[in-house]
Amino acid sequence: MTQASNRLPVLLETIKNASVVFARAERLSAEAAFDMGSALLEAKSLCEHGEWGDFLEEAGITARSAQRYMRVVNAGFDREELAETGLSSALEEIDAGLALLPDVYSATTAVWENGPHPMVLIFWRSSKLAASVVHIFVGEDGSAGLQHFHDMPVHLFAWFHDLVANGLEGRSPRKEVRRFDISLAERDRRLSKIGVSAHG
Repeated sequence: MTQASNRLPVLLETIKNASVVFARAERLSAEAAFDMGSALLEAKSLCEHGEWGDFLEEAGITARSAQRYMRVVNAGFDREELAETGLSSALEEIDAGLALLPDVYSATTAVWENGPHPMVLIFWRSSKLAASVVHIFVGEDGSAGLQHFHDMPVHLFAWFHDLVANGLEGRSPRKEVRRFDISLAERDRRLSKIGVSAHG
């Protein structure tokens, strides 16, 4: 046996052990980020006007870091989800969802080809970090389907939008036929035609 072949099993064991430790540390870090975000949100609600900066300084945390931790909690991640996703990925998912949403004064209609039938999403912001979505589709058996999601966390909206656009596992990309913004009044008119209320 060569010296290199004797060394490889040692390196393999080192890598495996370090990988386990690293994964555990990432999980603990994300759980701590969730706990900090929850505590910061509560603390901010209890601070009097002008006290927040002093509170953060005493806690030893920057305003930017505090915003990041509070943002993932406000966006609807729970402790377990954040531990699985990781803080950086969670923030990226939030940004991806926000980038897809129109401003607060309009809704977006997107239409994809789905075999012989179109697939339609009508979506809008229902709050700062949530979306409402109406998904209209025709199943393989020709039956019409409709799903309405109210206050979907923005990070889940990014995933759902991708699922509609690309199919399960991203292996069946659909051709986007058109996409356009509509006023909220037009949204309500279109939804009333299919018996859906924009508010739940």
